[in-house]
Amino acid sequence: MKKLLCSKRKEEKALKITIKRIPPKDRIFYLIYGFYLFFSYINVSLLGGYIPGIYYGISILTVVALLTLELTNRHSNRMAIGIIVIAITLLMLINYSRGGVAFESLAILIVICMAGRTRDVETLLTFSLFIGACALAIVVLCSQLGIVNDFVSNYYGRVRHYLGFTYCLYPSRIMSSITIGLVYLRGKKFKFVEGIVLFFVNYVFYRLTDSRIAFITSVLIVVIALFINLVLEKRKKRKSIIGTSLEIFFKLFAVLSYCICCAISFIMAIFFDSSNYWQSAINTFLGNRIVFSRQSLLQYGVKWYGQNIAWNGAGLSNYGTASNSIYNWVDNVYIKLFQSYGYVFAIIILAIITFLMYRIAKTDNILMIIILTLIAISCMFEDILMQLYFNPFWFFLTASITKGKGKFDVYKERGMKST
Repeated sequence: MKKLLCSKRKEEKALKITIKRIPPKDRIFYLIYGFYLFFSYINVSLLGGYIPGIYYGISILTVVALLTLELTNRHSNRMAIGIIVIAITLLMLINYSRGGVAFESLAILIVICMAGRTRDVETLLTFSLFIGACALAIVVLCSQLGIVNDFVSNYYGRVRHYLGFTYCLYPSRIMSSITIGLVYLRGKKFKFVEGIVLFFVNYVFYRLTDSRIAFITSVLIVVIALFINLVLEKRKKRKSIIGTSLEIFFKLFAVLSYCICCAISFIMAIFFDSSNYWQSAINTFLGNRIVFSRQSLLQYGVKWYGQNIAWNGAGLSNYGTASNSIYNWVDNVYIKLFQSYGYVFAIIILAIITFLMYRIAKTDNILMIIILTLIAISCMFEDILMQLYFNPFWFFLTASITKGKGKFDVYKERGMKST
């Protein structure tokens, strides 16, 4: 009996992830960030119809508050503040040149990530996943209780539930981010049983929303983490020339992954041939993503300093109404980045990401490298990964600006104890 109780306690401890106590000096940042993050989720749900326009006001207040926090923080430095100011200035100038007046979400991403660069990356990730899980549960519950509509689309027999969000992909992508984050935070303690549970939960969302990329990404990270823990950890002492060579090749690919995936995206779109069986089959599996990317490049091309494109997709407004405009949405971060912001800004962004990936690849944090590489690949099929509330792992990149190799080696045996 004692052995049974002891095993149960160990299992409960293994499944538990505790949020670290937030240091007093960081509480203002987390308050600002948490407020923005929660309303970001509400803004992409039908609950946003109850509070129209609030997201844009909160976005501006978030940037102003975080800039003020940086300027008044004695531990901040001129380089960080300079990067934030230059990034916002460039984005606003590009936006003005395109004839738009909307506040850019990319500027918000840069500001929040830079403001969070000195915070503990695990605490940041845990906090982000907690807010995401709460928002996901609230919106889905409201859709099932009839508070908001659970819109259902049926496109040639492909039935997809929106679960209270403005697009069917959103709930699955949030769940996928939660899965990736939990796998990372569990580290070497991630167990086979936990993998089964996460697979089942993601499968439920997949069956309801039919969001393939998010589901595949979740399954891949679960399988990779289990493979690392159950196979590679047992063989890590037996180093070989082949094993070392593969590790070097993988890290090189990881460093260049965003540039490689960007190049592949353009090559697939430009040279797509519908008469080719394999290209046509891949395009069909990806929901015509390659065709829409090609059409967008043919219609709008890529300018040096960006252009103002009215993107129309299959999503709903916050009031649950569908768009009647011609569909021209591009589910590709790279193509959308180049078309919206132009060659100059897009190349600068890719260069910065590649440099930060190089810093991360110098560490032994293999799971962090794998996650960021998988995200680079997923960006070829999902444009929403540019948003922080769908992809909190951007914090991994900016944290590498101020943290060294030793502090980054966090994929290890640990209990996530409260401080």
